[in-house]
Amino acid sequence: SVTVEGNYKFKRSGKGIKNYKIVYPFPTRKKFGEVQILEVSINGRTAEYHTFEVKRSNQISLNLHFDESDICNFKIKFIQNPINTEYKYILKTTKRWKKPLESTVINLNLAENIKLENSYYPLIQIKKDNAFSTFQFKEKEFYPYEDFDFIWIYE
Repeated sequence: SVTVEGNYKFKRSGKGIKNYKIVYPFPTRKKFGEVQILEVSINGRTAEYHTFEVKRSNQISLNLHFDESDICNFKIKFIQNPINTEYKYILKTTKRWKKPLESTVINLNLAENIKLENSYYPLIQIKKDNAFSTFQFKEKEFYPYEDFDFIWIYE
């Protein structure tokens, strides 16, 4: 299974109270399995969200509420069980924000019997023990040009 935990910080610099709708997409169920959402929170509190489907892709939508010059922390954690030996983490949708991601850290943990075969973005191995190898992609001011695809093989 693939566990994804995303932490996003949105900062509003403007006058007055503002509400924004945010949409968070998941890779298609047919290829990457069902999504099991474990947690969705805003500023540490459980958030209400709605699920819907667009072009065979599950998505959730939720509202972010900002007071003047407020910071809103959005966190999501979910699991997907890929059907094959590949996975896609959707990043290209952040282009709609028209700003780079201030800080991006993607950790990939693979069990000892799984070997990373290919990754769209460069990963460095940061940890290895008897049970897992951890690979990481880390970048500041990251403006994704493609989704994060990776492929593995079983040894």
